[in-house]
Amino acid sequence: MSTEFLVVCLAVGVGTYLFRYLPTRIGGRLGARALSGRFGAFLAAVGVASVAALLAAALEPTLRQAVAAADLKGAAAAILGLVVTAGIFLRQKSVALATLLGAACYGLALWLMGA
Repeated sequence: MSTEFLVVCLAVGVGTYLFRYLPTRIGGRLGARALSGRFGAFLAAVGVASVAALLAAALEPTLRQAVAAADLKGAAAAILGLVVTAGIFLRQKSVALATLLGAACYGLALWLMGA
């Protein structure tokens, strides 16, 4: 694992934590008015944006390696995970459920294909 990748993972982790922690602290102090208007819309989008950032950071090395090695199994598993994640989120509007099921499908696909 390269140092750059580790730094990116740590930065994404800290950013994700702060995206979850700070809105809770701010929302608690400001009450219901914090969840309305543009600020409320921003807070609602933070969860989806953080999951998308984590997904991009996690899949980029996998897809790059799969394309370089012409490993269609690894690329297919990653694409399946993305499709399931997007499909579940669009249907259920649940970031947690979409992330969990997408990751499970990705892992299951890798295991079944022997990649």
